[in-house]
Amino acid sequence: MNQEIQWFLHIIETNKLLSKEEIVYLYKSLHETNITLDECAQAALDIKTDSITSEEEANTIVKSFEEARLTAIAKAVQNTPIPQITQTGTKKMNDCFETASSLSEEDTKYFLKTLLSDLKKNGTSDLHISAGAVPFVRKSLKTERISNTLITPDLSAKLNTAFLDHQQMLSFSNDKALSYCLSFSEKERYRVSLINQKDGISGSYHIVPGDIQPLKQLGFSEANIAAIEYFLSHHNGLILVTGPIGNGKTTTLASLVDILNKNRKDHIIMIEHPIEIVQSSLSCNVTQREVKKHTAAYSSAIRAALREDPDIIVIGELSDLETIEIAITASETGHIVIGTMQTGDATNTMNRIINIFPPLQQPQIRAMLAGSLRGIICQRLLPAKNEGVTLAAEIMVNTLAISNTINEGKMHLLKQTIQTSTKSGMISMDASILSLYTAGKISKETALQNVTDKKNYEKLITG
Repeated sequence: MNQEIQWFLHIIETNKLLSKEEIVYLYKSLHETNITLDECAQAALDIKTDSITSEEEANTIVKSFEEARLTAIAKAVQNTPIPQITQTGTKKMNDCFETASSLSEEDTKYFLKTLLSDLKKNGTSDLHISAGAVPFVRKSLKTERISNTLITPDLSAKLNTAFLDHQQMLSFSNDKALSYCLSFSEKERYRVSLINQKDGISGSYHIVPGDIQPLKQLGFSEANIAAIEYFLSHHNGLILVTGPIGNGKTTTLASLVDILNKNRKDHIIMIEHPIEIVQSSLSCNVTQREVKKHTAAYSSAIRAALREDPDIIVIGELSDLETIEIAITASETGHIVIGTMQTGDATNTMNRIINIFPPLQQPQIRAMLAGSLRGIICQRLLPAKNEGVTLAAEIMVNTLAISNTINEGKMHLLKQTIQTSTKSGMISMDASILSLYTAGKISKETALQNVTDKKNYEKLITG
């Protein structure tokens, strides 16, 4: 008897859907046969039907048996021991994907939803299902296999396209890549990225936090928070949140919007790809638009936003010349513009912005940034000493010294200016990493691996 049926019998016994005598009778009649789970569920329902007295009771019983069937499939696929139910988390599941190829469309969706929910509860950040590889997850910045099953091209296509609607399937077929948000509720959302590669389809599922977390809970220090609140106190200007991909920029962005949403009475327009964290209108009116779903591109969405009487424009990613140019212009014309970039520190951020423009236009852009920039938050997640991750953050405040440095194009002096301007709320990434080490939050090895000025900081760390 396969594990699905064993789990089904255990569940209906635990939930008292059938008596022990009825379970024993059903078990004996099925023990030596090759009956399927569906046939077993129908046999169990037939036994129960004899005692049903009303249509309402019948509907309830059918629903209960269906839930038991779906749960049994999920537990069998995850190879969960019987009768003790163990959380899958990131523990290896002994080829839990082995039976996934035989699941129906509905059961495939249920399996993925259950798997993602379990991983979310276990503190996992990402799930990867790729053709030609075994499935693995990322937790505390480390990868770990969750099955020994090699995902075939057919199984990868089945799993990764299970939740796509017709329009998304068409878009993926045409573009060979797709990013969207898989949502089961406002607090259970996943950013999904699908691509085609030589072995088939690869899918990455990033687990989005269910709640908006305050800056202190994210790991920002009191001095960091004071500087960030100063950025948000203005009524115009550009605020940038930067860092490598997968280092919490979206979560920080949501926290900034939440602060504004609670403390101001403004119109906030958010442009994202995709929408990950849902923001409700509190003191502010919040409008969220998704690129390729509600608008064609970031640049066109910003132009449209400027005609919608906004006070604050939030841009999910500043990556191309047109988007950056419109964002800078909007920040000069009476709007707060908050955007993210995939850069490692403030100096690289400024160089990326300016160098994307033609040489003849760069002096003008430097002058615009010198006047409109409010500050830059650069963040990086590091493995914590005990467990999980901790946040290192570089903060650059656009003081007179920073403004003059930008205007004159002397970007190589930004790092030095940040290091010597701690009284203005600034801190360099290296200094932030050193403070985490001295506070005992990260190991010496982690600190040494992540500081860039190794010549000076290695002495401080080892000393």
